[in-house]
Amino acid sequence: MKRIAKVLLCTVLLLALANATKASADPQEVTITRMSIIAELFENTSVKVTVNAELSIPSNYSGTVRSIIFPIIPIGISMESPSKGISSVKALSQDISAQRISTESFGDAIVINFEKNLKAGTVRNISFSFTLTPTTALAKFDDSYRFAYRFYKPNVTLNYDKSIMEAILPRGAGVTKISQDGALSMDPLSERLVAIWVPFPSPRGGGWDFVIEFKMIDQVAPQQSIPQTGSIQQQNMTGLIFPLVISNAITASITFAASLLLMRRQGKVIPIDIPEEGYDEETLVRVEEALEKLDRDERDVIDIIYRNNGKIEQKDLPELTGFSKSKVSRILKRLDSMGFVRRVSQGKTKIVELNPALNRVLRESSEGAE
Repeated sequence: MKRIAKVLLCTVLLLALANATKASADPQEVTITRMSIIAELFENTSVKVTVNAELSIPSNYSGTVRSIIFPIIPIGISMESPSKGISSVKALSQDISAQRISTESFGDAIVINFEKNLKAGTVRNISFSFTLTPTTALAKFDDSYRFAYRFYKPNVTLNYDKSIMEAILPRGAGVTKISQDGALSMDPLSERLVAIWVPFPSPRGGGWDFVIEFKMIDQVAPQQSIPQTGSIQQQNMTGLIFPLVISNAITASITFAASLLLMRRQGKVIPIDIPEEGYDEETLVRVEEALEKLDRDERDVIDIIYRNNGKIEQKDLPELTGFSKSKVSRILKRLDSMGFVRRVSQGKTKIVELNPALNRVLRESSEGAE
């Protein structure tokens, strides 16, 4: 009897150990541990969205990860307005591809495919961008704009409390309303207002909502009163919101106007000599001074190229800027003659690249602002 009891006890212990091992081996969820979304708004109501995310595969995950799906436009919206949706999508990270697909619930979704399946224990950064067609997320009314964007839950777990959403407004915009937990800041690099949600607000249904209403400064009636508030980080209200920013914007406008007038009086700007490499501090100062003489449209083109890692296909610029192809071509010709950019032909495609010295000036200016 004692021998049988010992055998039964061992069997029970082995079964308990097996069950405990099985429980600890249950795969955990694939998680986006942190993410940033940057939406750049344009006056032609198109929106470019860039997503940067850190993906984590648990060490005890069973199987591999081949792709992730980011839903964008619900099927109902795309059926009612076929013209609304994604006009282009691009993978920015290496070893991934990004493509637009349709699912049963979404008229437009983006699937990120990995060239090599991700194994358990992998931590991987991914980056991609897509452009929403005009009026899809940004609408223009008589004298104002409304940006209403919903980020839907991807098919993995998202740590939304460690994620950030930024909306870069057109130059000269003033916010009249911002949704829950949103704050305002001024980007000194581009002198544009930025609406920021960090962390994301609480989810509602299948995603998170971000809403801004704004007007262009030159469209605001001169007699309209502007509330003076203490901090731009405490804005979550209606009414024209220019706190502290208005003085910066006016100062920037005056500086810009003076620079433009001086440039016109002096005639054509003399091209600056920017070496491709080996540039010193004196060269960087010359680049910074020349940068201040660019007009608003030229600076917008520079900012867009910079935000695309200093390189972009020329054919993408008309949609992103709202300019015609001929206007983009004229601006690039001038920037090229000044040494700010260079255009390289790759087959039938023209690639526009920022000069390395200019890229460094913009990067240091951005880092200094942080």
